[in-house]
Amino acid sequence: MNKDFIKNQRFLVSALIILIVSINIAVIFINLNIFNSIEKLNNHWFENTSINLQRATHLTEIERSFGYGGLIHNFKNYIIRRTDIYEKNVESNYLALSLAVENLRNITTDEEALKQIKHISTTIEEYWDKFNYVKNSNISQYLVYEIDEKVRVDDSNAIASLIKLRENLLPSVIKPFHHSKEKTQHIYELLLWALVISLPILIGSTLVTIYTLLKNNAIISESRTVINACPDGIIYANSQGKILRSNIAAQNLFGYSEKEFLQITIEDLIPKASKSRHQAY
Repeated sequence: MNKDFIKNQRFLVSALIILIVSINIAVIFINLNIFNSIEKLNNHWFENTSINLQRATHLTEIERSFGYGGLIHNFKNYIIRRTDIYEKNVESNYLALSLAVENLRNITTDEEALKQIKHISTTIEEYWDKFNYVKNSNISQYLVYEIDEKVRVDDSNAIASLIKLRENLLPSVIKPFHHSKEKTQHIYELLLWALVISLPILIGSTLVTIYTLLKNNAIISESRTVINACPDGIIYANSQGKILRSNIAAQNLFGYSEKEFLQITIEDLIPKASKSRHQAY
């Protein structure tokens, strides 16, 4: 029976080792895939979202500095009133617009978008030229409507370009979200596969471990019963002489309980006359 048990135990241990190795390989493989997917998702999100946020920021600055309350508004008020406050406002709007347009152009690669940016830039420069014309010319003899006719700027193309840029920006902002959703779904599927693969293996290895422990416990109990049934005294000790186990016959022979045996050594059971020879042995 012991031979069969040892054979079965070796088989179970081998199976357990295979299961553990399989778990480790599966977990490592899936974790590498998850890490790779997360890294790609992070890179894609950073590259696209960062550029789109910059584009949206520059475009917002252009709209704010160009439209109502911006260059067009202050330019027309300067034509009418010719005050220092509107002069400074126009100059401030022009500088802000020039910087925002240049920044937007630097991060734009689409040819159609670059054309729209050029329309906006051309209109801004036209406003600036007309502003300097009024500022540096003696046109006090003209009526306001006459000056307005001279410096009128057709900004319809620039406004249309702004609207077009804004419309094209929304899909480019939404696109990374869709990509992120797809990548997140892929990561979720990998995690699900990890669960599907590892759970049966973990359950199987747990059952094998429990079975092995129960068998070992049965063998230990059986061995203890056999040893205690032996009429001769039996004592197990380690290489230092410390007693590890004893049977009932040995306990009756020496008058020690099982717990008391665990607190002494083999030398404590040997007569003093023979103790030194036993230690040397």
